[in-house]
Amino acid sequence: MPVWAALLLPAIALLPLASPWASYILAPVFALAAGLRLARLRWRSSTIDSTTWEEAPLRAGVWLRQRARWFKGFAVTAIVHARTPRQTMRELGPAGCIALLAQLPVSLLCTGAHPVGVGLALGGDLSGPLAALLLLGYATAVALHAAAALRARLPVWLALPLPFYWALHWAALLLALSDLVRDPSHWRKTNHGAAVRVPTGATVADLIPSPARETQQI
Repeated sequence: MPVWAALLLPAIALLPLASPWASYILAPVFALAAGLRLARLRWRSSTIDSTTWEEAPLRAGVWLRQRARWFKGFAVTAIVHARTPRQTMRELGPAGCIALLAQLPVSLLCTGAHPVGVGLALGGDLSGPLAALLLLGYATAVALHAAAALRARLPVWLALPLPFYWALHWAALLLALSDLVRDPSHWRKTNHGAAVRVPTGATVADLIPSPARETQQI
């Protein structure tokens, strides 16, 4: 059993008491839904200060489906909690509502606004307040990723291609919104097990994924 699954077992046992649709939650959005539902019940959840060895998709198509699934989970969760806004605000409190807005709808809006920022940059119109806000957001994100790269002992230049990375996120958001409208119950599953952590000193051949490992889906 994965470590993350073992740590979430107490929440898995409690979540059906918090939500009637808990049995239908997809694994990638489970932690998000569980945290919000338990917070509305006045429970408290937190994270462990450790490294999460998340498997990164090796192909663009897999990455796009994965991010589209995540964005759709964000949108669905935001819609569910927005059905009863007064009750949500009362149960989460001011700080909880701000965190909910920042993590879900605002993050989706920021992703959708990326083409606006690119258009302003390419058009040379960087004098307005919107352009200043977008540039501040870009600069902050690049600085945070650069700091994370230094902490992980990775090259700092890895933070520079972020604008192109965000463009791919925009494409994933469009795919997620299309799925939300056309087929709300469908989730784009992706293959796992293709990327393998190898010991230090491994050869290039050790890093090539094996098709036999691309069988497990979640």
